Amino acid sequence: MRSVMVWVALGSLPMAYTGTYHRLSRRGMQEAREFGLPGFLYVPFREAADSEDLTRQQLLAILYAPLNWMDRAFFDAPGPVVCVMWRLSG
Repeated sequence: MRSVMVWVALGSLPMAYTGTYHRLSRRGMQEAREFGLPGFLYVPFREAADSEDLTRQQLLAILYAPLNWMDRAFFDAPGPVVCVMWRLSG
């Protein structure tokens, strides 16, 4: 019974990884269309704009890079945003 539980747990990890990528990227792509961004954010735009911090976005972009590569190669999806210029002057 224990080995079955281990296999079920290990089998659910790729599904969770793929599912969270799909949910976050599709929400980000929808926001990118609304705001006219060339790429998408894994984090909500308002959250990123309020804090002007893309640390979480960058970590998620690294985490989901393999799935995003496949999404772009096979489904012509956009890539994630790498940098956002929040204002013209510091």
